[in-house]
Amino acid sequence: MNDSKINHIEFVTGHNGTNYYDIFVTLLLVPFIIANSNLILSYFNDKNHYLIEFISLVVPLVLIITSLYHIRIIILLFNIIFFLFSKIILKYGIYHENKETNFKKSISLFKGATMFMTCIAIIAVDFQLFSRDQAKTETYGISFMDVGTGIMIFSSGISSYYSRRIENKNSIIKYLYNRFLVLILGIGRLLLLKAFSYPEHVSEYGTEWNFFVTIFCVWILSDILKMMLSFQYILYFNILILFIYQFLLSNNGLTEYIFNSPRINFISSNREGFFSLFGLFPLYTFSEYLSHNYLFCVSDSHCVENTPKQSLRKLDDRIFNLFAISIIFYILYFISNNFIQTISRRLANFAYIFAVISLSFACLFTFSFIEYLIGKEINLKFIEIVNLHQLYVFILANLLTGLINVSIDTLLCSNIFSLFILFIYCILLYISTYSLSFYLKSK
Repeated sequence: MNDSKINHIEFVTGHNGTNYYDIFVTLLLVPFIIANSNLILSYFNDKNHYLIEFISLVVPLVLIITSLYHIRIIILLFNIIFFLFSKIILKYGIYHENKETNFKKSISLFKGATMFMTCIAIIAVDFQLFSRDQAKTETYGISFMDVGTGIMIFSSGISSYYSRRIENKNSIIKYLYNRFLVLILGIGRLLLLKAFSYPEHVSEYGTEWNFFVTIFCVWILSDILKMMLSFQYILYFNILILFIYQFLLSNNGLTEYIFNSPRINFISSNREGFFSLFGLFPLYTFSEYLSHNYLFCVSDSHCVENTPKQSLRKLDDRIFNLFAISIIFYILYFISNNFIQTISRRLANFAYIFAVISLSFACLFTFSFIEYLIGKEINLKFIEIVNLHQLYVFILANLLTGLINVSIDTLLCSNIFSLFILFIYCILLYISTYSLSFYLKSK
């Protein structure tokens, strides 16, 4: 192993993260940046102004987790003031003009925005410019990148067929393709990393495991249980599993095994990825349950759209639900973190699951509340396209990240040059995302 690889591994390991409230501020910034970008684009009255969209949307999203990270509270206040100014002075939307806007847009913006922020973070973390308290923690603690892993699981659950109350009519061939494509990508990623001797943070998932394998396992477990049990019993099963898992973490040495066991077989070599399933699978199930029951309709009297398949609760009700759920899970996080076991992404314990749900619903609440205030939907093509093609965008981001890391020594880059590389990366991702959308539309 050469010195550069050793230095890179040491650079991304051993971190303790930050706290819940720092991550809350960062996630709160995202909806306001998106809303203000939408305002700027509407002022120019031309939705094809790609340069303006890039400058008003992509550039701020990069800066708030890199160069301007330490003043993001000031940036948040500036964005809120700018939004309120545009609302009151420039008449950005009309109060209560259309309170029953389609909440699917808020979900799409949340999913697309968090995916794009993940794409920025996976490359930014390799540069000195990226604050170390945002990098994934080694044992206990929480960071922006820690939460990103959970939010991707949450996002997958919140828009599943069950969550949206619609029937999955995909053929068995398409089903197998959608599921096993992710597994194939996980195996392909492993082979590429080994072939290029790419620096690996082994304590993140293990020696052969990665996020693609995790999401594949979560989906397959969910599908199998749905064939065997009603969702009510699946929910009870997951609650039981999570309680047993947390009991073992707290009382029977499982935590010590996950943190310090020698890697001598497949399970011990990939213990982080394997055991985290006992927390991440319940996270996926909880997100499905909460979305199914509190975001999508249960009766026509509460529906925006009078359709039997995919109606949504009135926006007023949803805003209250989102706020209430975020607060309830914050309280559960606070109790778990302080009295049961300190939060740990690597363990996917009580506190981690509750923190991810609380922060995710807080971000969804902000999107929905902004939508309510301006009285109309936020329309940003790039974020919507990212949401529609999340898997392809994530794959491209990983390939570009790998290409950059094998081409230059990111640890030796100055802050200015690091920003230059990050913006080149984002330009390539931006152009490729739009190109993919145009290509698929033309077929």
